[in-house]
Amino acid sequence: MKFHVRVATVMVVFLQTACAPALPKGPSLIQGIGFQNAHGNANAAVQPHQADLSTNRWWHVFRDPNLNRLVAMALKNNPGLAEASARMRLAQAELLRANAAEWPHFDSINQVTRAHLSDNGNHAIYNGTTSTVGEIVPLLVSYHLDVFGEDRENIAAARAGAEAVHAEYRQSALMLSAAVIKTYFALAIAQQLVDIQGGIVKLSKSAGGIQAADYRAGIQSAVAMLTTRVEIQNAESTLAAIRQKEAALGFALATLLGKGPAYRIPVTMDARKIPVNFKVPGDIDMDIIAQRPDIQAALWNIRHAVHVEKSARAAFYPNINLRALVGFNSVGISNLLKASSFLYAFGPAVSLPIFEGGALEGRFKASASAYDMAVFYYNKSVLAAVSQVATDLAALEHSKEQLNEDANVVQQSAALVDVAASQFNSGIADKIPLIQAKIQFNIAIKTHLEETLNWISTVTDAATALGGGFQRWSA
Repeated sequence: MKFHVRVATVMVVFLQTACAPALPKGPSLIQGIGFQNAHGNANAAVQPHQADLSTNRWWHVFRDPNLNRLVAMALKNNPGLAEASARMRLAQAELLRANAAEWPHFDSINQVTRAHLSDNGNHAIYNGTTSTVGEIVPLLVSYHLDVFGEDRENIAAARAGAEAVHAEYRQSALMLSAAVIKTYFALAIAQQLVDIQGGIVKLSKSAGGIQAADYRAGIQSAVAMLTTRVEIQNAESTLAAIRQKEAALGFALATLLGKGPAYRIPVTMDARKIPVNFKVPGDIDMDIIAQRPDIQAALWNIRHAVHVEKSARAAFYPNINLRALVGFNSVGISNLLKASSFLYAFGPAVSLPIFEGGALEGRFKASASAYDMAVFYYNKSVLAAVSQVATDLAALEHSKEQLNEDANVVQQSAALVDVAASQFNSGIADKIPLIQAKIQFNIAIKTHLEETLNWISTVTDAATALGGGFQRWSA
């Protein structure tokens, strides 16, 4: 009889393990994505260079201590990044909880129960009596034998999940630093534009006063005078818009720093310290793209999905636990700690998932679909990253060309001011051409400043797209 019971047990275990599904193949990860950096040979702004990647404070290339301080403040105080940091701690706590499955669990049970047993119960001589039952179990040991690897896969999944959250944190920090850099320089240039546009307003009013006097003297037409008035109104409207933008940028930067709108931010910008080129590798391949924190997070999410899927498959197998306890048990407190009340127990416990109503199969299929989703998301992210890098490198080239052209316009405008001043001083021309030349010069400086901001933003975008930028710059 005992032999037949053993054979039946083995057959049940065998049949149960035979029902575990095979792991599906799933989609493939994208391979061979990259491109030759043709922009590097086209313009000095973007030069192929085998530089070492560094995601650690790349913005120091701007050589602006105030900017460095503000970025550090944002990384410390920004609520969004603090939330990402809390998610990272949560993931580490989940990993700690998962790791506990590798160790035996020790518990203690101590209880005293006063109970009245019914007359019709199955407690033999105790039927119809009232008694006090004491139980002291100072050591209860249970250990899960991870024969089929479910605990091992759960731990690996938690570890991969923690790594994914950590990579997402680095991505959040990278995007925050980029936002601070862009907003900081936008605010600095907005402050300079306010001064320049204020000068344009003054020059326009000066020209308007001269033309009004000439009109009253009968040597200027009303059309010219009215045209100048319209130009003054447009200049004042532009000045008001720039001031409004300056205030909005100040509020936005304060928010990034984790401060309120009343926080005053000192902003400075030395155009001589702005990098004039950005050196990047000649070949953008998967080794470069993989430096991006978002791509690293996508890869870790794939690993997480792999282990979750294997864990779901292991759940089809028997669950084996070893248990043991020692303690005392007695009816009546007075005998509880006597040697005759000593008890112990030990042995294995095996549970077999015979029928779960489709729960195990549903969990396994869900995990397989989650793996497919993780792979597809990774492939999509890689394609988007390569496209972003290519776009930003092309933008670097065009932005630098435009910046050089605007610098030439500034030089030509300055030369025009010199000519107009010479003619005015020699009496060849009146003051109106000189004022107009100065206005054009200020407009050229405005355009050059705006393109400088575009260049800084493009550099920041390229550095961010490459996962943090490169240390080797030339000023």
